[in-house]
Amino acid sequence: MKARLVVKGYEQVEGSDYRETFAPFAKLVSFCLLLAMAARNAWFMDHMDGVTAFLNPPVEEDIYMNMPEGIEWLEPLFSEENGLICKLKKSLYGLKQAPHRWYKNIDAFVRILGFVPTDSDSNIYISYTDNKIILLYVDDLLIISPSTAKIAKVKTWLLQQYRMTDLGPVNQFLGIEIKQTQHSGTHDWAINQSPFISTILSRFRMSSCCGVTTPLDNGKLLVKATPELTSPPSLQKEYQALIGTLMYLMMGTHPDLTYTVSTLSKFSSNPSSDHFCAGKQVLRYLQTTATLSLTFIISQESYLEGYSDSDWAEDKDDSKSTSGYLFTLSGAGVGNQGSKS
Repeated sequence: MKARLVVKGYEQVEGSDYRETFAPFAKLVSFCLLLAMAARNAWFMDHMDGVTAFLNPPVEEDIYMNMPEGIEWLEPLFSEENGLICKLKKSLYGLKQAPHRWYKNIDAFVRILGFVPTDSDSNIYISYTDNKIILLYVDDLLIISPSTAKIAKVKTWLLQQYRMTDLGPVNQFLGIEIKQTQHSGTHDWAINQSPFISTILSRFRMSSCCGVTTPLDNGKLLVKATPELTSPPSLQKEYQALIGTLMYLMMGTHPDLTYTVSTLSKFSSNPSSDHFCAGKQVLRYLQTTATLSLTFIISQESYLEGYSDSDWAEDKDDSKSTSGYLFTLSGAGVGNQGSKS
């Protein structure tokens, strides 16, 4: 076995080379909710990025690997012919347990600093005595506080423990563009995914398409394809990829796609030409709305509000309903979902 930039984790054996692999990460709804709360209370939010994060924690299991190619210049004995191996002391990218070990490592460290994970999202840490919040998404961290001095203090602690890049006030997170805009004399938060939408349109060859104003034709009812019209596997994968990217947009900055994504996802196993046309209409809708943003307005009077609706048994295949809900805070959506029942 040759190790290059990463270890060949696919050759690991469960029970001897690794045990636990699970590593949680923050939910998009948690990010939107914290952004809304930051806008509501005029908090500051900074971004830090871990450098080679998975290389920090030690390895608990006994794992050996061959020397990577090109190491002979450093030590002639380290060659494939000599058959020398090394025992890992730290995690490497490619190990199945590397994400889990990194999460356990940084989780323990932020707890030492006085942060406590929330019950609703284990990747949101709150210092109740000092008004500080950390949101952890793998090796990306958002630090939120009403005081820039307290944020700087947390940064100092993290930089003493890990190699990290201080990205300053957040302007991009998980492909979501974040901007502070002036509104009625105050600074509000606005988020959009314009670059991500451009990537989607290019990927599905719709960069030059004409825009439309609705993601799904009003009154158009889609039905399942007949079994004899099974689509080729390549088209099924393309359709499923489209639904996956639209779902990420829906959870991030486009709650207006909730009903459409819920409807189109029902046909992922066997999409027909009608389903593809409906999917392409969503892309044309994104062409029109790519630059629109969700804006969280600074307002102490903002309350969490919830809305729900259903199409009342409009599914022509099984007479079930497609329903959905949306929660808003500080003037924009923070959580949405569609379902069939």
